[in-house]
Amino acid sequence: MPRGELRISGLLQAAVIALVLGWMLKDTHAGEATKAWPYVLGGYAFLAATVPWTSGGLDRDEFGVRLSLLLGVLFAAPMATAAWWLAESPYRALHLGAWALVGAWGVHLLVTSILALRQE
Repeated sequence: MPRGELRISGLLQAAVIALVLGWMLKDTHAGEATKAWPYVLGGYAFLAATVPWTSGGLDRDEFGVRLSLLLGVLFAAPMATAAWWLAESPYRALHLGAWALVGAWGVHLLVTSILALRQE
């Protein structure tokens, strides 16, 4: 599988996992006991989203405006939704991890915007 497809696949996996976790855990009250499986699954999602992007370096063609907007819709929006759902749950680490991944997309969008402005 080419590197770009692996990166997109990892982000999509992470987005689906975050939405499922957020939906399943959104009604968990802050005082309830936590279970280990959401953390394991959330850790896998975090690794699926970050490892393909941090290994092997980045090419300039991975910072296109269309790609960044597509990642915003297919990755950052589901992550933000899951983070919002998990805000009041006892799964604070999952909530913060989802926001961290949304922030990583924000950095991608910022770099993409700067590169696009420099090309004009």
